[in-house]
Amino acid sequence: MDSISHLTIGSTLAGLLTGIPEISNHHEFMLPIMVSCIVGSLAPDLDVITRLKPELYLRYHRGASHSIYLFPLWSLLVTGLLSVCWINTPFLLLWLSVSAGYLFHIALDLLNSYGTQIAYPFRTDRKGYHVLPLFDPVLWSAHAVYALIWLYQGLETGFPFTLLYAGSVAYIGIRFYYRTRIKKQLESTHSSSQVLIFPTFSLFNWSIVLVRHDAVQAGVWHYGNIIWQSPINLGSAGDHYIKCSEQTDAVKILKNFSPYLAVQKITHPDGIKIRWLDLRYLERANYCLMACVFIDQYYTVRRSYIGWFKPEAE
Repeated sequence: MDSISHLTIGSTLAGLLTGIPEISNHHEFMLPIMVSCIVGSLAPDLDVITRLKPELYLRYHRGASHSIYLFPLWSLLVTGLLSVCWINTPFLLLWLSVSAGYLFHIALDLLNSYGTQIAYPFRTDRKGYHVLPLFDPVLWSAHAVYALIWLYQGLETGFPFTLLYAGSVAYIGIRFYYRTRIKKQLESTHSSSQVLIFPTFSLFNWSIVLVRHDAVQAGVWHYGNIIWQSPINLGSAGDHYIKCSEQTDAVKILKNFSPYLAVQKITHPDGIKIRWLDLRYLERANYCLMACVFIDQYYTVRRSYIGWFKPEAE
């Protein structure tokens, strides 16, 4: 999810932890616990500095910092830094707060289509459950309202955060249910295609992609109805130009980043353009994350690049 969502949920997570007697009986622990939860919720995204270069961002974002196996190392490191600021707060409480924020961050990112390298360094593939969008207005609004009311009341203990988190889990469960139901319906009517379903801001709108051996077709599920777009013809996997494009760094990075790719072959007067499209990111009928490779008639790569593009910017 985005940083604003993680920050907001980190603050309500601190409220949830006030139910622990060791915290509720010591109001002086409230500030360090809140800061620890928020820092823990934001810490995994420190790798955002790789955004300065698209290639680095796609290769490393949500990688080692989101690994469940490296989580103990990162949580102890963050807690150690915070303990220097609050030497009178028990280290265990600080670690608990940081860990709660960190684990919630990883779990929420795992529910996005972007995915995480959850098993790094043992596995480098990305896992995502395609349930929540990067920013969910329902989830964020609920936590923001709770956080503001709690802040207005002076961070008092006993605020009903359990109800908020029970509702959040129920909401995510409803999204799981909708996605599963839609996927089963489409698989029964399009048995010859691979059915991909990705979340949008709304529970009642889902992006759909049907993948066949020769084409992909995108659509939007809207309140039970599907609005289809024109299909995009694909290149043959055995095509020599496509195989040549796979040797470029741009395509290697994108293939490592996403398992949901389709490849196009477009003929130009001066050669061939190969476009590798990430099917998860469709905006205004255009796939905006891609790797492009220009190859001449002698199978020489003239240019390649990767990133987020509008069609007119290619």
